[in-house]
Amino acid sequence: SIQRIPDDPPTDCQGYCTKGRLFNGAISFAGGGKDSRTNQLFFVHNLAAQPIGHEAWEVPVGNVTAGLDVIRAAYGGYGEIV
Repeated sequence: SIQRIPDDPPTDCQGYCTKGRLFNGAISFAGGGKDSRTNQLFFVHNLAAQPIGHEAWEVPVGNVTAGLDVIRAAYGGYGEIV
């Protein structure tokens, strides 16, 4: 059985973001419904191109402070949104 991680309440990232919204450089758990998160994380590197950040389980849990350019240069041939 897969352990599920309960959704976090919306946060303002200690003043670094709008409460409950993702931002470029945010790190969040991936999920597909209420309390559906497991061990998959994603990095937001181009929020304008990604339809994310509107669901209760898409709450920032951290942020990239250096090296966002490395994440943006990741290989996109696997079909992921980059």
